[in-house]
Amino acid sequence: LSNSQNWAMHVDTTLLLALLPYMSSSTLSSADESQIFSIAGPITRLQLVIFYLASGVWKLNTSFMDHRYSCASIYIAQLLDVLGMESALPPAARTAAVRAGPLLTIVGELSIGLLLLVPRRSWAKLGVALALLLHLGIALTPPPNNIAEYGTMSALRLAWLFPHAVATAMAEPGWLAVHAGSGALLLAVLAARGPLFVWGGLDGWRAHLAASDEPLGDLLGGLDLPAGLYGFVCSLLLRALVLDQGPPVDKG
Repeated sequence: LSNSQNWAMHVDTTLLLALLPYMSSSTLSSADESQIFSIAGPITRLQLVIFYLASGVWKLNTSFMDHRYSCASIYIAQLLDVLGMESALPPAARTAAVRAGPLLTIVGELSIGLLLLVPRRSWAKLGVALALLLHLGIALTPPPNNIAEYGTMSALRLAWLFPHAVATAMAEPGWLAVHAGSGALLLAVLAARGPLFVWGGLDGWRAHLAASDEPLGDLLGGLDLPAGLYGFVCSLLLRALVLDQGPPVDKG
């Protein structure tokens, strides 16, 4: 298992354990759901805090911090090219960005963990937004580093930090089509970056979709399906962040 799969398994196990007392029930009442959220929510939050903090701390080594060897510098260089900034920025700025890649990555991941740890809900929501931005950047990176499935797995577990808002977002009339459209738009942008970004050739940009998710990628003609799914999940969670007002208050 990769690190992200390992932590996803931990989070999912927490949910399963919280559901155990209700396994014999055919339906769950609102009180049951609230009880499950009250048990799994804080534990899941702590697990995600540890995951993102550990992701940053583990990178505090001489290999990762050296831009000549760090994968973070490779990501930054690829993203500069993808976003058209390779030719727009002066050489000194490009070099500075690549050199700063390792530190930016570590600061970003540590910031996500610390923001999720803060009791204030607004700070935790900022941490979720920062995590979504981090995973979007990874999803946009050209192969072989485009791992949108990592972002999808992480984002789905971040939903446990504000489950009521996510449930509300999912139930909004018409909005599921908007979220699906966001995923389709991300796929379309990745597939058509040649004509949209005139400095790149169409064949080269289509390589982003080349069997990144084999054998499923091969089956779908090389479509980077996890990127489309991440676009959907990211849009859904961003809408949930806007709707979130905290857990419902029992007025009974």
